[in-house]
This record gives sequence, structure tokens and C-alpha cells, in this order.
Amino acid sequence: MFLAMDEIYASLDKRWVTEKIPVKKTFAKYAREIDSFLSHSSAVDSMSKILNTSITTEQAAELEEICNHEKFALPSERTYKLSRKATAETGCVELPLTEEGKQKLATLKLRSESRSEYGRKETGAYVLVNKNRSRITTIKAQVTKEKVRDLKPYSNYILTVRIYHPFQQNYGSRKKVGPVLAQIIHVCGGQKLTTLRDTIFCINDYAVPGDRSENLTEIIKLTNKEIYPSGFFFIEDVFYNDRRDPSSKDYSSTVLNWLRRMPGKVDNFRSVSMEDAKFDDLCIRLGYPYVYVHQGSCEHIILFSDASPADSLVSTEYPMIVYMFKKNSILCNFCGHFVAMWMVHACDRIPYRWVHLCKSCLKTYCYKDGKKIGNFYLYEYIDPSSVLHNEKL
Repeated sequence: MFLAMDEIYASLDKRWVTEKIPVKKTFAKYAREIDSFLSHSSAVDSMSKILNTSITTEQAAELEEICNHEKFALPSERTYKLSRKATAETGCVELPLTEEGKQKLATLKLRSESRSEYGRKETGAYVLVNKNRSRITTIKAQVTKEKVRDLKPYSNYILTVRIYHPFQQNYGSRKKVGPVLAQIIHVCGGQKLTTLRDTIFCINDYAVPGDRSENLTEIIKLTNKEIYPSGFFFIEDVFYNDRRDPSSKDYSSTVLNWLRRMPGKVDNFRSVSMEDAKFDDLCIRLGYPYVYVHQGSCEHIILFSDASPADSLVSTEYPMIVYMFKKNSILCNFCGHFVAMWMVHACDRIPYRWVHLCKSCLKTYCYKDGKKIGNFYLYEYIDPSSVLHNEKL
């Protein structure tokens, strides 16, 4: 798996993959070009720079008069106010349906009737909603009362990171299972890689390991994330290991030892502490798949899909989650009314290998007077939607 990444993805369709980009150097060059353009104090100098020729003050005034946007409006044209809500949430301009339009166009009349039937606003904007997924904007700084614009314009940039759910691929199988997008996160170039790891949501971090059938009432507070704090990013042949916790293990050492037995394969690989590396230090390819590994064998494909100047100049808003995959909760397989809290495995009284049960059905069917009935394994089930709600995501 950990051969040179170019060897692994040799057959990858790379039409959407860029060449290696030293992000800090690239945006430093961009900032210098912007600064040289903005340094021109007068409108005449700015126009001369854009037109690549020198113009006089009179010519600049004439251009401003000719290009005035009011000249493009008709005398009979109505002015519309841009809806802030429509722009922020739907990306559409909200235009009212006039009575004259309803009378002249059957399409506008039918649209008005259909929207009135469902009690909706009579606008020209449609919003498509998928009940199993939702696009959310989560800014950690929302809990703060005051936001300080502490980032200098044109001196900072954001990277868009796409995190995918772990998936199992059976080689030789005709059924191809592709990765499912889990999160989209914006990170600031000056932040450390640890901030990205702390923002990635994986339900396996919240699971409680081990069979619970003999100690159903015991309260276990330790989760996988606390028991197994190790993890790393594998980006451009570099292992970025999280070593903040003293009990963390260096996963990359095992891989590097294995690679040393393969001549010529280990020269380009190295290990770096995640807490010492910033996104400024990376040289990445946009659209190229990298790897995030935690919990020993839980692997997520990650890729950097975009790099752009920072939109928000408030540093506390980053990392910013702009997309989170959500799906419906799994209900109890017995009653079908309550969210499942337990998974029963290999029960000799249930005809299925795995079943999800709520607390009530588990106690009434699998236990009597607090004692286990039959043979089975019991594991605590962590509902992702409940965790997201508790985490305010």
C-alpha cells in the first residue's frame, strides 16, 4: 500500500490532478502581484495598468461615463432588491412573481399556484433537498460574542479538504464500491495539521470496544479515541504522525521497517510530527488522493480540492466545516420505533447474525432479571446523528 504514491496511482485518470504546488510560495507570489496592482493610488493609474497603456485624466473620466452600469438599464425596467437569504442559502436571486407576469405567462401562473398550495413564498428560487444528506455551515467561532478580523487581506489563503468515509474494497469482486464524501473542511494555511485531524469526524472514534453482554449496566467512559490516540496523514511520501499524546504509537515506523526490506523503495519516505507541520510546509497536488489513518486500520481518503485567498479574515473561524454527510438513524430491528443503541451478534435466539436493538427491546428479550439469556455478543452502537447533535455539528 505504501509504495511510492506515483506507482500506486500510475493508472489513475489525472485530468483533474494538478502538478505539485508549494502552496505558501505560490500564494506569496500572488500576494506580491496583488500588492503591486493595489499600490497604484489613483483611478487613472489603475486603468492604465489594466489597459496596459497610459491614459489621461479626461480619458479616464470618459471611460467611467461610458461604462456606467446605469446606462444598461431601461426606463421601464423595475429595480429588484437582492435577497440576502436567497444569496446566502440558495445562491439564487429572489424575484417576486408579478400579477402581470401571471396573466401573460402560463408557466408563472402554474408556479404561483403550486407554491401557494404548499404555503411557500412566491419566488423564482428552487431549493433541492436530499433527506439523507445535508449541507451545513458550522463555524466554531459562532459561540464567541465578538469576531476579530486578525488576518491580513491577500496574505492568507485557505485549503479545501475533502474527507471520505472508510470503505472496503474486495479485489476481484464485480461490484465496485466507491468512496462517499463525509466532510468538506476549510483550513487556513498558517494552521497546523493537528487542527485538521481534530476537526475530522469519524464515528469509530466514539465507539466503546469490547463485548458488553456480561456487564450491560456498567458505565464505560473511555472511547476508542482516548484508548487509541495514534494517527497519521500520508501526504506526498511523508508520514505526519500525531505524537501529542504520550501513549501514541508511531504507525509509520512499522511501515518504514517493512519498506526497508524492499531495496530502493524507502529512500523518499520520511516521518514528521504532525504538531510541527503546517499547511504552509506542504507541497501538494490538488485533486490527488492522500490517506488519513487512525484507530490502527481505519483509513480515510483525503484530497485537497481547492486553494484560494481566505474569504473570512477571522482566524478563529478556521478550520471551518462547510459540508457534513448525514443519514437517517438506524431504528430498532424489533420495535422499529426507537433509535438503536446496541448491536447483538451471533445470538442463538435470533435468526440474524447482526441485529440493532433499542435499550428496551434488548432488556426485555435478551435478559431476565438482569441475567443474560442464551449466548450472544453485545456491542454498544453509537448513532452518528446523535453524536453530531451533541457535538453541535
